[in-house]
Amino acid sequence: RYSLVSRGTRIKSFGPIIMKHLFVTDPLSQLNLKNDSSTLLIQEGLSRGHEIYSATLSDLLVTPHFFTVRAQKVLQVDLPNGYNLEPIQDHPATSFDLIWLRKNPPFDETYLLHLGLLDELSKHKVAFINNPASIRALNEKLTIMNFPDDIIQTIVSMNLDDLKSFWQIHGKIVLKGLTGFGGDAVIMVEDWSKSEDQILKLTNNGNRFVMAQKFIENVYQG
Repeated sequence: RYSLVSRGTRIKSFGPIIMKHLFVTDPLSQLNLKNDSSTLLIQEGLSRGHEIYSATLSDLLVTPHFFTVRAQKVLQVDLPNGYNLEPIQDHPATSFDLIWLRKNPPFDETYLLHLGLLDELSKHKVAFINNPASIRALNEKLTIMNFPDDIIQTIVSMNLDDLKSFWQIHGKIVLKGLTGFGGDAVIMVEDWSKSEDQILKLTNNGNRFVMAQKFIENVYQG
């Protein structure tokens, strides 16, 4: 329950607030039911009594006059069988209280364009998690560079000599592509010569930026 409090005194109490949520994701059949964060968020929303709807990029329809989403209401997350869904129905995008942008990379042309389309909804004061403009501005890998005192030793480069020097200093490093997700485009380098083919592929022969970080042994303990 939610309360309004003034100077330590409860003045009014409300029942639970029920909201209409839209999750824009990859097809639900592609999500890992046990540990995908979108699935966990959907489950939590349902447990709190919220209305949860799901759509993919192909369900968005935009014209100069309206923005329609062909969405399915999620009734239940049925482990391990999948989702129980209502049939697809058209909804004005502005009818949702909150839109969760959960489409996985790659951060390609289609990804960028869907963010641009959803930007239009911001003019109608539709709430987002995460805001489409923020997703464009903040690469999720590079955001850690804003916190230099709180991260492990890290560099970003496409220069193979710089990356090799970093490996020589630390002995065991992790290289990450900047647009991957879920462990994709991540390699651990202990022996540079044995990993060289993977490194060349990840960096596109020294033409693509990657992040290099000192390997943390404690990762094996979670």
